[in-house]
Amino acid sequence: MELSMLILTRRAGESLYLDDNIRITILGVQGKQVKIGLDVPPEMNIYREEVYQRVKEENTLATTINNNDLIAAAQLTNKEEIIIDTRLGQQTIEPEKIINFPQGLIGFENKQKFILLQIQPASPFIILQSIDNPKLGLLVADPYSFIKHYTVQLNDTEKTILQSEVHNLAILVTMTIPKGKPDLARLNLTGPILINYDTKIGLQVPQTNLETTSHVYLYHPGEEPILNK
Repeated sequence: MELSMLILTRRAGESLYLDDNIRITILGVQGKQVKIGLDVPPEMNIYREEVYQRVKEENTLATTINNNDLIAAAQLTNKEEIIIDTRLGQQTIEPEKIINFPQGLIGFENKQKFILLQIQPASPFIILQSIDNPKLGLLVADPYSFIKHYTVQLNDTEKTILQSEVHNLAILVTMTIPKGKPDLARLNLTGPILINYDTKIGLQVPQTNLETTSHVYLYHPGEEPILNK
């Protein structure tokens, strides 16, 4: 659509109207610059021409990106997932799921960042995998999937580190499976691992006054695992 230009001569301080709601006032002239004032309805947007044209051009360019370039750019800028080597092979993980253990684990105090990896979708067994060491992955499980009565005690320092009381924390225990003897798999109850999923902080808390046996075998001879159903 072609626009026609109306040429008017105005002195500083004089105004002109566009319709009833728009008033343009010449505020001053200095060299080639004209300072104007605009009285317009609040719902009307006013843009400088160079800004309007730049945004218009950027919007147009944003509609012309081909799919291959779009996918490539998304992969380059994707910060939501990282790939690590684990006991289960290469795994893609989300950084926000990394759990920080400020004190490490017993015997592995220099390893502080871990991720929980499901072994199989329906399995109660999990790998607590070090982010930094592919070979360091502990087999753990939720003890309450197998036993009903298991109490974990926390002292004040441990509560401060975990930023929570024990009833708000996830509790995992390590598992031991003698080589070639899966029927002797057992839960180790002395050194539970507590995780605050809200803060992503974990802590292993050895129990000095354990109220139950130190370990529980998952299988009775010739029977299925003792899942707590």
